[in-house]
Amino acid sequence: MSLAQLATLPIVCLKCSVLNDPPRSACAACGAALELKLPGPSRAQAKEQTGASAGGSASKNTGGQPRAKASFDAAPGARELAVLARQRTVSRPNTTSALPTIGGLFASGRATLTVVRGGATGLTLEIDESPLSIGSAAQGHSIVGDPFLAPIHATLFMRKGALVLRDEGSASGCYSTFKTPRALNAGDEFVVNERRFRYLGTWSPPQNNAAPRPFGAPLSARRYLKLRELHRGGEEGTLWAVPGTISFGCGGCDVNLVGRPDSTIRCELIDHGDRVELVDYCTPDGLLIRLPPRGEVLLSPGSSLRLGDQQLQVK
Repeated sequence: MSLAQLATLPIVCLKCSVLNDPPRSACAACGAALELKLPGPSRAQAKEQTGASAGGSASKNTGGQPRAKASFDAAPGARELAVLARQRTVSRPNTTSALPTIGGLFASGRATLTVVRGGATGLTLEIDESPLSIGSAAQGHSIVGDPFLAPIHATLFMRKGALVLRDEGSASGCYSTFKTPRALNAGDEFVVNERRFRYLGTWSPPQNNAAPRPFGAPLSARRYLKLRELHRGGEEGTLWAVPGTISFGCGGCDVNLVGRPDSTIRCELIDHGDRVELVDYCTPDGLLIRLPPRGEVLLSPGSSLRLGDQQLQVK
C-alpha cells in the first residue's frame, strides 16, 4: 500500500489512543501530532533487491568490493503503528429512481394488495371505500397460522383517493416503505432483507484522557451510531457502534446481509451532525420502517408493507 493510500485511512493518536479520521495532522482530542510511516520492504523483498543489485554491479564498486548489503526498515514500532481502518471497497448506487413514490393517488378509488412473502403468499386483497382490517381474527380478513399477527393488526382504507395504512397497536408492529432519506430518532425500527434493527441513538467518546485508563480498542474522535439487531420473539442480537456511517450490504459492509456477495451498499445510516438519516439505494423488496403505534402512512402503487410474517405489495 502506498503512502498516498495510507494517508486516506484513519490513524490512532500515540498519546491518547483516539482514532482520528483523515485528513488531520494533529489529534482532535489531545492536539498531539499524528505520524504515519510507510513500512519498508519485507526481508524477502530486501534480500531479492540485494541479490539483483549485487549480481551485475559488484565490479563497479571502489576496489572491486561488492556493494554493502541493502538495508530495510523493520515494521514500525509500537509508537509508530498506524491503526488502519478497513478500506471500503463497496460502491453506492447513484440513483434511487426505482424506489416507489409514497402517497400516490388511485384514480379508480380502489387499490389491490398482493401477499408476496409469508404463509399467505398469493393472496389478493381489494381495498375500496370500505376499510379493511387485517389480523389473525379480524372481521375484514383473517390470516391464520401467523404467530406474529395480532387479532386486529392493521387497517387499510382509502382517503381522498389515497391508500392509508393504520397500525392498530400490535406487538409486532406494521412496517412500510418510505421516501428516503428519512431522519431517525432513537428507538426507531426498520427491516432490511428480513432482518429487523433498532436505532439506539448516538454516543460520543469521553474526552477525559487522564491516566491510567482501562485498556481497549482505539476510539474515533467522531460520535458513534448505535444499532441493535432484534430476533424473533424480541430477543436482542448483535450491537453495532460505528463512527459516522453504518453501511448495509452483501459484502464488505458494516452489516453484511444474506444474498448475492457483490460489493454494492444497499442502504446506509448516516450521521450528518444535526440529524441521522437512513438512506435506501437499492434494497431488494424495499427498506421498511416501523410505524408508531396507532400511526398512519400513505401508500402508492409499488409500495411494500409488512404485517407479522407477511409481506404485501400494492399493485
